[in-house]
Amino acid sequence: MRRPLHSAIALALALILGGCFESTTPLIAAANADYPFERTFHYTFYEWNKDTKVWQPSETGTISRDGDHYVQLPDIGNDQGDAFLLKSIGDNYYIAQQPNKATFIYDLVRINGNIIYQYGMSCADEDKKFVEQGLIDSFKTDSTRGNVCAVSSLEKVARLFRAIAAERPQPQGMFGVDS
Repeated sequence: MRRPLHSAIALALALILGGCFESTTPLIAAANADYPFERTFHYTFYEWNKDTKVWQPSETGTISRDGDHYVQLPDIGNDQGDAFLLKSIGDNYYIAQQPNKATFIYDLVRINGNIIYQYGMSCADEDKKFVEQGLIDSFKTDSTRGNVCAVSSLEKVARLFRAIAAERPQPQGMFGVDS
């Protein structure tokens, strides 16, 4: 079941991004992506409730591989699904990349047994310090999207996301793979 769990991770990434880390060109190409999921699987996505400090079910769907990428397709809705790629950065962590109009957005996921945690990496005010460290190219606030952190290096994003996860260790989403 570990392989389907990896797929759920990527799915979570595609779902939660807003006020995000983004690039104008893809940092993960199909040729250097990792494809840990061997089969299509059904998932239940849970969101962390900060007030009650419990996981609450949010939606269900399917993750499958379609050629050189994965597709997350919610059970409810009429869309074609969300395409994404994954890249391992070690210790069961993956960077997820999803196209979003003219940009690409990124998130961090971690696999822990049959559970996939999605960090919902948002570009927060406290992340401005990473511009000075050279991990973020620019930090700006957009009136419609919130903070936007521009990134241009997969290696820097890996270091950045590990640092943020150490500071804010509570994942925002969790995927459970249905048996």
